[in-house]
Amino acid sequence: MNQLIDAGIPSHDASVEVRQIILETLGLTPTQLLLHSGNLSGAETKRIETRVTRRATREPLAYILGERWFYGMRFLVTPDVLIPRPETELLVELALNHLQNCSTETPSILDLCTGSGCVGIAILASHPATNGVLTDLSPEAIAIAWQNAELNSVFERSALVIGDLDPDIDAGERFNVITANPPYIDPDDIETLAVEVRDWEPELALYATDAGYALYPRIAALALNRLRPGGILAVECGHTQAANVAEIFTTAGLVNIGIHADLAGIPRVVTANQP
Repeated sequence: MNQLIDAGIPSHDASVEVRQIILETLGLTPTQLLLHSGNLSGAETKRIETRVTRRATREPLAYILGERWFYGMRFLVTPDVLIPRPETELLVELALNHLQNCSTETPSILDLCTGSGCVGIAILASHPATNGVLTDLSPEAIAIAWQNAELNSVFERSALVIGDLDPDIDAGERFNVITANPPYIDPDDIETLAVEVRDWEPELALYATDAGYALYPRIAALALNRLRPGGILAVECGHTQAANVAEIFTTAGLVNIGIHADLAGIPRVVTANQP
């Protein structure tokens, strides 16, 4: 644990992370760990030490363990995708709220900038009548999303598309829900980011030009063409961006603009409908 504290990780976080490394390496539950004899094989000790050493470089724990839990589901993650975060679960909640009131027998979703696929896959897993298209510009990200769709038993209801938003999707296809967690960090803010984000997570998924707003006008235009009547667009944004994103959507011609706070009270998701 001292190795992590010396690397700048707060002591409480270091303690939790070392414990998680031990649990995951040994394949034990917390209860099983309490009952464990404490005797480790040489191979087990080495694996734990190697993982702790990697974490001391500030490599994110999720990349070291190769997975992250999101919306009660397990997702594989690599440095090719953003690490799923609890605040992004709000996107899933808002999409599911809409789908629960949807009269369409087989609703469909479009998840843009899907990354690991966590948002789209969590929606599909939670609403079994739904089909989805998940897109990302990164072939490596789509490869991970593919694995996660299989892991969480939604692959048969998923189409995974490599592309810049929606050009590679059939022009006539329409959706009840469009979600997106696009890159929205201003490149000028790079030095303000945590080391784990700045040095390890994929730049393609983090940064956008125009002070972080580059994709929002494109997403708004896409939603006007791609949403079914009564459909909803839901996008994540940075903690100071919600009002500006709402204005972008209003200017584009979307209506019923809503700003939704995450569990920390931070305006995190903007929703809109077709006029």
